[in-house]
Amino acid sequence: LSSGINAEYGVSLPKRFMHKKQGQKLLSTAAGVKLKPGKIAVWEAEFDTIQDKKRSLQDPVRRLEHELKQSMEANHRLEQENDMLVQHLTQSQVNMRHQLDDLEKRNLDLKRDMTKMTSSYHETVESNAALSAEILRTKNLYHSSLIEGDDERARHKTTIQEYHNICRALEERHEKEKQELKSRSYRK
Repeated sequence: LSSGINAEYGVSLPKRFMHKKQGQKLLSTAAGVKLKPGKIAVWEAEFDTIQDKKRSLQDPVRRLEHELKQSMEANHRLEQENDMLVQHLTQSQVNMRHQLDDLEKRNLDLKRDMTKMTSSYHETVESNAALSAEILRTKNLYHSSLIEGDDERARHKTTIQEYHNICRALEERHEKEKQELKSRSYRK
């Protein structure tokens, strides 16, 4: 606990707070304290002033060495972050390239399917037009056959009627002749 606070705030805790229970008690007490934002700003300003005084009292060589060390650490940290960002960017670009390749392949497949469907559609339309023409021709043929059949039936009916009339006339004539023959044979 004390090493973390020392590293974070640059202060050391008294020995009595180095024990775990005492450190927890200190933290709970610190967390329970309610401060006004104005007081915190005043304390921050005082702390910055004290730190500036400490820096000005330090040996300039040591101060510059310390600042150089901090700058180098910050530079190293930034380079690591930059390397991580470059790696992340490169990985993102690779993933996007794979996705783009997949999408282009899918696009080609869809275009190919659309071409097949378009040609199939045109073939179907042509086939439907041919079938419609065939149906129309068949209907016309059926109607003409039906009309011809009706005409022929009417002709046959007329022929049959004429035949019946002829047969009746012949029967009547035959009956008359038969009667005449009978009456002649009786007369003789």
